[in-house]
Amino acid sequence: MQGRAWVRGNLSARLGLVVLVLAVSWIGFRAFGAGFGPNGNVPEFVIVTLNGLTLAGLYFVVASGFTLIFGLMRVVNMAHGSFYLLGGYIAFKLLQHSLTGYWLALIVAALAVGAGGLVMQQVFLRWNQGQELRQALVTIALSIIIADQMLANFGGSALTISPPAGLGGSLELGVYGIQYPTFRFAVLAGALVIGFVLWIWIMRTRFGMTVRAGVDDRAMTSALGLNIQVIFAITFFVGAALAGLGGVIGGTMIALAPGQDASFLLSSLVVVIIGGLGSLRGAVVGSLALGLVDQMSAVYLPANYTNYSILLTFVLLVFVLATRPTGLFGRRVAAGQAQESPRPLGPLPARLRASIGNRPLFAWIMVRRIGVGALLVFVVAVPLLFSAFFTSTIGVQFLVLGIAAASLIFLNTIAGMVSLAQTALYGVAAYMTAQLAVQEGVDPWVAAVAALAVTVLVGLLLGAIVSRSEGIYFLMITLAFAVITYYFFSQVTAFGSHEGINNVQPPKLIGLPFVDPTGLYYAALICSAFVYLSIRYIQRTPFGIALQGIRDEPTRMRTLGFNVPLLRAFGFALGAFFAAIAGVLSVWYNSNISPGAIDLTRTIDLLSIAVIGGIWRLEGAWIGAVLFTLLDTYSPAYTARFETVIGIVFLAVVLASPGGLAGIVSTVDGWVRRRLGEASELAPRTGELVAP
Repeated sequence: MQGRAWVRGNLSARLGLVVLVLAVSWIGFRAFGAGFGPNGNVPEFVIVTLNGLTLAGLYFVVASGFTLIFGLMRVVNMAHGSFYLLGGYIAFKLLQHSLTGYWLALIVAALAVGAGGLVMQQVFLRWNQGQELRQALVTIALSIIIADQMLANFGGSALTISPPAGLGGSLELGVYGIQYPTFRFAVLAGALVIGFVLWIWIMRTRFGMTVRAGVDDRAMTSALGLNIQVIFAITFFVGAALAGLGGVIGGTMIALAPGQDASFLLSSLVVVIIGGLGSLRGAVVGSLALGLVDQMSAVYLPANYTNYSILLTFVLLVFVLATRPTGLFGRRVAAGQAQESPRPLGPLPARLRASIGNRPLFAWIMVRRIGVGALLVFVVAVPLLFSAFFTSTIGVQFLVLGIAAASLIFLNTIAGMVSLAQTALYGVAAYMTAQLAVQEGVDPWVAAVAALAVTVLVGLLLGAIVSRSEGIYFLMITLAFAVITYYFFSQVTAFGSHEGINNVQPPKLIGLPFVDPTGLYYAALICSAFVYLSIRYIQRTPFGIALQGIRDEPTRMRTLGFNVPLLRAFGFALGAFFAAIAGVLSVWYNSNISPGAIDLTRTIDLLSIAVIGGIWRLEGAWIGAVLFTLLDTYSPAYTARFETVIGIVFLAVVLASPGGLAGIVSTVDGWVRRRLGEASELAPRTGELVAP
């Protein structure tokens, strides 16, 4: 009764139920409106429903491994999609060279991927347990490396695995003369078997009891003498093996190709967001919901709107998150190891006064300030000192990427939200600028302002949806939004589909960047200064202080009367504004925008920039951007595997210096000042968000 009263009083839930009823009614009308005869639409409905159920079976096989790992270990394995694709490729090669039959290839691929997952867990994840964000970043770095190496070794063409003997034909259903692929029925049956075995394993065995005990109280489980590390290792092995198994099945049902790793990572994220992290029955419900929505929206939407079917996935997420922020069967989990909150450095005049009696310390501080000033002068003089190629390729790009990364760092440091949606928001601004300027003939300045406004509104909407989610769950939801945005722009013909929008001209005041990039360089430099100073100012305003309070003590801030979801939503919209500035500058620089500019690779690249530069320091945005741009421009002369290089650098920084390059500089500076005798109360701590 209490649950029903809550639903009745919740506007979002009521609206969602209305939409659900309307959707079911529409499908019923389209399917049965012409009657139940063989000439009606019922045969199509049967086939579409079977497609949705069998696709749901595949989604469940993959997502069950994802949720199994998180359910026990609280590790969001962002390399899960790469494991899926790797398993398919291994089986394909075994079959291509006639080394094994289908079933043995399936087993070998699953075991090989499981072994690879076990190595990853033991080498990279075991020693930083409890640090959820750091572990997620490690798996992201490894996914970059794995994906690039798969592209290098297996090529970019789509590959298909032939079904095994006996499952390659079709079965007669006995109704309406429908025949349906036998292999898809086998997939559905296999998913049911896997789900049943997992349920028995977790709920009815001693090992499962230990797993559930470890979920509830890891420390007590260890204290009772149970080897929790062995349980972790077995769980990660099984979860990764399920991803590899799904890759073989998916390669037989659909295809294997670059991008399928992102697609199935998205499906796993959506399934566990709907069902709830760590819930096996949630994975079942989430898989069914996603599979049926995916297939039915592609068929039953009105003819002019079928390209918008990807939006229904987003609508499904919105409905679930509005009613159950932790998913249908999920529960709120305790946060992992807390990150050290940044605290501001003592005022510069006070530090200088304290150092006057210490000449070496005073000299070091002054040299540091002079060095920063000289660096700023150098940045201003880049168009005067270097060629147009360097100014354009290095200068403009690093400033634009720095602004985009600064929007991510702003949300992380001030609001405590690690957002992977910044590239998508950047893309929304770029697409709106291009659409208005090219398709509608609007003045470039007006198009830019309108694009900023639209992006802020999108950011506010998304912020309202995710404002009740925290930590790693927030990261997953924003990643799902980023991938959905990519698919939306790649499918909708109004935005050019895969070709995008070309011939975007910047304002005449800026000039054509491919002729003379000076104007755009200084525009990007002014915008960078604006973003930097704005974030510094916001940090000290009541709004910024409230966001920092929510970051550190959300429960206490809520008790004090602050509207935590509203403040987080407005903070997210502000981050969207900064990302939109980068998007407008980017489309002016490239003269075009296409889905490839905002795909999962670009999303991870932006995160790499922030992490390498220093995700806890605002200056790290531009430090990481300049290193990324230099590697992107000059590394092809030495290697064709740029993404592997970035992945290795990313991984090294996450493992060796979570504060990034800016954190290393800050640590060295603090060490020097302490050696020179600076008072401890004036010395900064590693990880501070401070000005140089």
